[in-house]
Amino acid sequence: MTYIGDLAALKALITGGLAALNTRLDGVNTRLDKLAPVPPPVPPAPVIGPYPEIRPENAAANKRVPTAAELADWLAWVKASDQGWWFGPFAERVTGNYTGTTEEILEWAARKWEFDPDLAKAAAVRESTWRQATIGDGGESWSILQVRRGVWGGYPLTRDSTAFGADIWGAHTRCWLDGAGWFPGTAGSIRTAIACWFNPNDIGNSYADEVLGFLRDTPWRRAGF
Repeated sequence: MTYIGDLAALKALITGGLAALNTRLDGVNTRLDKLAPVPPPVPPAPVIGPYPEIRPENAAANKRVPTAAELADWLAWVKASDQGWWFGPFAERVTGNYTGTTEEILEWAARKWEFDPDLAKAAAVRESTWRQATIGDGGESWSILQVRRGVWGGYPLTRDSTAFGADIWGAHTRCWLDGAGWFPGTAGSIRTAIACWFNPNDIGNSYADEVLGFLRDTPWRRAGF
């Protein structure tokens, strides 16, 4: 025969046991939380500028960013034309998604690809003296960094968007610095990676020496640049 008092005692025993178990589990979870690795904090976005606009004629192109459709078209062209070896795995990171003054855009591109903040500025001195409307190589090269339309694609967007051309330059230079390009011996050499934008066969790296000279001298900080 079962008594009501026995059931009540059994219920109390079970309830108390469950409560004690939950307390112990909470303690275990707390200890596990303390042992779990804490994710590193997300670094803040770099502060760029502000810099004054010294090339007001670039204003329209400085405000132009690619659409998702335009980026998809460029990436498809890169893959279809077998030009991916210029960019390695970095082509898909090209966005051109930045607006600002000419100097701010160039610094954004350099910082995005983890270069000296002034490197794109120096390269753009060599290529165009920071003039987005510069056309070189008989109509082959466009933009502030002279993106070759038949090799790296993107025209007319490279003509119309300063940031897009700068981003292509950054992806290309990062690819070669990391040794992901097709030309051997570029990994770890910023001088050779810079030279590859001009010509992978520039054995003497005279182009790179010009760029690095501008990087050292920062002519854009002089009056009248």
